[in-house]
Amino acid sequence: MPVFVREDDGSLAFYYRQGESSRRANSFEALEWNRRIVREDMLRTCYLELKTLAKVVGENYPGLALGLGLRLPYMMRRLEDGSFYQAMTDEDLLFILGEATGSGYRGGVVRAVFEMRYRLEQQLQRSGMDTVAAFEESRNILRNAAETLSNCADSFRNYLGRQGIVVE
Repeated sequence: MPVFVREDDGSLAFYYRQGESSRRANSFEALEWNRRIVREDMLRTCYLELKTLAKVVGENYPGLALGLGLRLPYMMRRLEDGSFYQAMTDEDLLFILGEATGSGYRGGVVRAVFEMRYRLEQQLQRSGMDTVAAFEESRNILRNAAETLSNCADSFRNYLGRQGIVVE
């Protein structure tokens, strides 16, 4: 746990843990430490949000999935207020959001959420849930979404592990 200490000269010094010892940070180190903590917290929260969504979306509960709207509200708020771009590294952004290429789109663990939501919205606009066939099509989309989201959550957990961020 970082701590401010009043030095003999009356100034406040910022100390943080590094390994088994405490280290006095200069202003640049304190800013970098804060950026790292914010980044880790955002990544951890985005992962938990995706993992939770993966657990509740499934073919057996289409009403729940439709009610949730296959959305990631925490991440969307961080994208909208710009803090996501300030805290994340380029590697984080590519892993989470992916990138457009000349032949399509590559990567992005959350891309599946947006693709599944789009497919579900398209299906509901075409035929709603009034017929058995439409209901089954929605269930198929949600079945695929549940499997894909689970794989994405596992991939996200592995990425965080490689970054040295503990999530579970």
